[in-house]
Amino acid sequence: MKKPILMFIFVIIVFLLVFVFFAGRKTMQANKRTHVYSTVLALNAAIATEIEKGNPDVVTLFSLVTQQQRSLGSAEYDRLITILAKTHNFDAPKNKDPSMPLLDFWGNRYVLIVTKSSLGKYYVQVVSIGPDGIIGTTDDVSRD
Repeated sequence: MKKPILMFIFVIIVFLLVFVFFAGRKTMQANKRTHVYSTVLALNAAIATEIEKGNPDVVTLFSLVTQQQRSLGSAEYDRLITILAKTHNFDAPKNKDPSMPLLDFWGNRYVLIVTKSSLGKYYVQVVSIGPDGIIGTTDDVSRD
């Protein structure tokens, strides 16, 4: 009689451990996405502020965008983040090395898509390409 009870208890314990493991992973992913979304919002706000102020470094960088819409390259991205980090907080980890690029939780640079309007104004969409590292998939994180 004791074997079935012990087996039942064992099965319940294994079930609970598996449940806790998967629930914890899902919560961790949600926390990562929330943090990344916060950074996306902070970057959007910082860029909009600097464009509105007419920051010459930012305006010069964006003036290099000759097409109607394109993503900034790695060097342009790093330059922009360096400019913005002087006066804005992106909720980056406290131990972040300022000489390293600002990356999302999955080790990717944020994608900055610059759109130049017919009136010559610049609009920037910030996107984290998520854990799969591919833009345009369902795991992307952006303001829109």
